[in-house]
Amino acid sequence: MPSSATHRNLRIYGHRGNRRRALENTPESFSIALGEGADGIETDVRRLADGTLILFHDDEIGGIPVELFTFAELSSRGPGW
Repeated sequence: MPSSATHRNLRIYGHRGNRRRALENTPESFSIALGEGADGIETDVRRLADGTLILFHDDEIGGIPVELFTFAELSSRGPGW
């Protein structure tokens, strides 16, 4: 059992927010996680071919590395890619 000093240093982070209650990596998901007591959130930031930063977990989409897409290309795929 951890000592109380160790326990006080324990932090809870929402993985991509609260992905059980909202779409992951969204402001809604982050807000829910924080509202339910999480100390912070963990997310994945990727830089696209055009320099745009996005929050996206997977390394690839359809076998193609995410970093090779532009924002316009991903946007044309619709929500959730």
